[in-house]
Amino acid sequence: MKDDSYGKWMIELIQNLNLDSVAMAGFSFGGLVILKTLEYDESRIAGVYLSAPAYIVNGNPLIALFKIFIPIKRYIKTKKPKYIEKFLTELFTERDEFAFKFLSKVFLEFEMDFTPVPVIDAKNAANIKTPITIFAAQHDIIFPGKKMLKRAKRIFPSLTLDNLLIDSKHVQSKNQNQIIEEVIIKNPI
Repeated sequence: MKDDSYGKWMIELIQNLNLDSVAMAGFSFGGLVILKTLEYDESRIAGVYLSAPAYIVNGNPLIALFKIFIPIKRYIKTKKPKYIEKFLTELFTERDEFAFKFLSKVFLEFEMDFTPVPVIDAKNAANIKTPITIFAAQHDIIFPGKKMLKRAKRIFPSLTLDNLLIDSKHVQSKNQNQIIEEVIIKNPI
């Protein structure tokens, strides 16, 4: 995550598909990949839509430890569903049965990584010219929304639209995802 391999990989993919003027949309770590792409070579990117993206700010690591990592670790050790529920309650705005079933299997094969997610250097962010739209989640404990928008406004001169999704946790509700979709459709790049 600390080098340019994500950006390089994405640009190689775009070039191999012979695409120009690409609009990109990404959620969470998808936002990190998109921002790494813009840092590496933004020439083929028309604009980006980022939803609760990584790589702009981080939340409090102690909160993440107690509300995310410890419940995951306890689930791995005990296989008790209540720990998946604790995790989902902290990160999902509304319950998602698919996520519960999926993560119940994934976490059993999950290797814990406590490495902090890097954040974009302000100088690199200032060099980005591609239009950026950010949807931040008000109650996101991983990448806090208000903190994110405050920094984004300061470091991205190409920030064209910022939205704080009220009452949203890291994973938005279906309704909030529809709002994001409508904004993307009504504001094409």
